[in-house]
Amino acid sequence: MPKELELNYLSTSITYLKEREQEEFMLNLKASMIDWEEECDKANDEKVMQAIQILFEQSDKIEIFNKKAIYLYLRELTGLNTKQIVSSLKKIRTKYNVFKFNWNEDET
Repeated sequence: MPKELELNYLSTSITYLKEREQEEFMLNLKASMIDWEEECDKANDEKVMQAIQILFEQSDKIEIFNKKAIYLYLRELTGLNTKQIVSSLKKIRTKYNVFKFNWNEDET
């Protein structure tokens, strides 16, 4: 019985730590995204950044489960065509990759 309690405690503790890490990652990502928006040189990049922030804020209310639907939603939010959105997303993806690399480096 004590071994079972210990295993249950450990698994609960590990689950909590993973959830906490995900929450901290998202909070830091959202804060970084605000900085990225301020760094945008072009109006299109700023529109896409704002649309992505809306997606993050409304994620629990949005029932989009595929890439095509997300692009459609981004087009509606920004008024841009897919090519313009993809161009801005490439820049944002680069910033995200740097953010994620730095996040992972800080953990090790």
